[in-house]
Amino acid sequence: MALKQVAYKYYTPPEMEVNFLNEHVKGFNKIRLNNVFDVIYQKSDHSSVIIDSISGKIADHNLPNFKTKLSEKQFEDCFFTISSKNLRVKLVLMDNSWYRLKENYLGSLNQIEFIPYKPPFTDKMISSWKRMVSMILHRLRSPLTGVSGYLELLPTNIDDEATLKKINAVELGISKIIDLLEEIEELVKIDNNIKINKEVTDLEAATYSMLSKFKEFEDSNISLNTRKNDAIRSYQKNELDLIIKILLENCLIHGDISKKIQVEIHNNWIQIINKIDKDLEIKDNLFQPFVSSKADRMGLGLTLATILCQSLNGVLLYNVNTLKHEFSIMLCLP
Repeated sequence: MALKQVAYKYYTPPEMEVNFLNEHVKGFNKIRLNNVFDVIYQKSDHSSVIIDSISGKIADHNLPNFKTKLSEKQFEDCFFTISSKNLRVKLVLMDNSWYRLKENYLGSLNQIEFIPYKPPFTDKMISSWKRMVSMILHRLRSPLTGVSGYLELLPTNIDDEATLKKINAVELGISKIIDLLEEIEELVKIDNNIKINKEVTDLEAATYSMLSKFKEFEDSNISLNTRKNDAIRSYQKNELDLIIKILLENCLIHGDISKKIQVEIHNNWIQIINKIDKDLEIKDNLFQPFVSSKADRMGLGLTLATILCQSLNGVLLYNVNTLKHEFSIMLCLP
């Protein structure tokens, strides 16, 4: 039997999709969808930029309210992106809003979707937490004050060791409870930390300043890498200092500072990578309140840092690399 010669017509993936829809989908209007870009846009729930995969130049976009002409320009020349291999994330700030970038490879064309970043906490959530914490503080402090008062009325010349041991255990327990209450009170006092202050600082200055306040970091193996490439950006000092302080405290509490700590500082973002104990369980939703792997902590540090970060219109992200036993956290600011 003679072989029959068959002619093939090759299409790039987007063109092939248009032809497939035209042939197989009833009512598909190829004239209305006058190019492959419309097909790509229809398949996505988010605005996007389409790039020619060979030249790397922007071929089209459907970003709303974007006045600047983007066609034939390189994506990097139009958008300032923040990326990290450790966190496997790309972010861009546009119109004072943050977006995660998702790349879809379509053959001759590449699509970059702009997925709106949603802050972990809303104002309503934060207000609800404050009311709850205020009530807890009020309900617990009154009886604790009474118990402490009775302990002070006990005679100071008690010689019985067994009795002294019991009294000391009660005092120690009360002291621990008071420490925990003071920790959760920081959530109520967060407004004091985000009041407008004229004093400003930059990420590098804030990081060096906070590192100097921790004696534990004096002899640690810490690698500081500063990569600033344009004008220094300044932020509210009281808020930024506290965020950096909390991030460094987490290194001390949960990390292994005897091993290398990497701190990478850019103009508007900073990343801290440190080793963690292989047996340490890093909880999911780590930024949520009352999530902690330590029995003597309330798990509010990263929650407070996130709230402060949101007040600066920033983004806080984390990632755990279980294979390398590493914890990475990245602070991005506008």
